[in-house]
Amino acid sequence: MICEYMLVREAGRKVAPSWIEDGGYFYDPDNFTMVGWVSDEGVRDWYVPDTVLELTPTSLKARVGDIHSRHNMTDGEGNVLTTAQVEAIVDAWVAAHS
Repeated sequence: MICEYMLVREAGRKVAPSWIEDGGYFYDPDNFTMVGWVSDEGVRDWYVPDTVLELTPTSLKARVGDIHSRHNMTDGEGNVLTTAQVEAIVDAWVAAHS
């Protein structure tokens, strides 16, 4: 499952929630959210809050496109990415987590 989440505060540090298996992607500096992956193989016998926003590949692409419109994503050399390049990054991330 692709989800949007915020860091939680534990023992005075900000950390990803323990139910996030792979996170820290596509950070939105305006609301401090990021995207992560939560395993949904089989029956889950551990808790994921009902309030977590689950994203589809399409809604993830829209989310990242919105962030890119407010905060240009750049490559390693500081060049602003095109919309097509940003969408390709999202597609590759989704493929790697499917």
